Amino acid sequence: RIYRELQGDTSADLIAKKMQERQAENRAKAQAVLQALLSDDLQRIKRWSSDVAAVMLAIEGMEVQLKHGHKDQREPRESKEQRGQKKGKAAAATSHSGPAQLSSEEISQVSARIIDDFDSMRSQLEDAEKAQLSLEQTARGLHGEADQAVAATGLDESLAAAEREVEWMRSHNAAWVEHAQALSLEPMVSLLGRSEAAVRSL
Repeated sequence: RIYRELQGDTSADLIAKKMQERQAENRAKAQAVLQALLSDDLQRIKRWSSDVAAVMLAIEGMEVQLKHGHKDQREPRESKEQRGQKKGKAAAATSHSGPAQLSSEEISQVSARIIDDFDSMRSQLEDAEKAQLSLEQTARGLHGEADQAVAATGLDESLAAAEREVEWMRSHNAAWVEHAQALSLEPMVSLLGRSEAAVRSL
């Protein structure tokens, strides 16, 4: 009787050990899958953030160029007589040479419109950066929750249960990635190109 009891205890220990080993194996697999998934998403978020930063730098460079060019084109104050003579000469030159050049006032108006466009683009990019930061924080939070969920896997849970948990986290994280991809920079890049062309034409 004692021998049979000892044999039973040994069998129970072996079963418990195998279950613990299987649990550790399942946990390691789930953690590896989550780590690879979330690391890839974070890398895409960082690349997208770099694109936003590049557009912001381009906008700032255009603003500096525009303001510098406008400052260079300012003319010293003239008397009414001098302005009248200059207008007469400009009118005569226009009648012979073709289309008139932009006046200082027109240049100022164009410059103001372009700067307004830059402000609008900057506002959109700032909103995009906020969304990117929120997305990155959420992805990191999901990573922490995933580790906790995997660590909480009981002895009676199978690999299939762990895979279901991983799949739920993958779909939840994919929704945030889709939200980030929907924030397109194409309209801002197009507007930046038109603004650059307008600055060159001044």
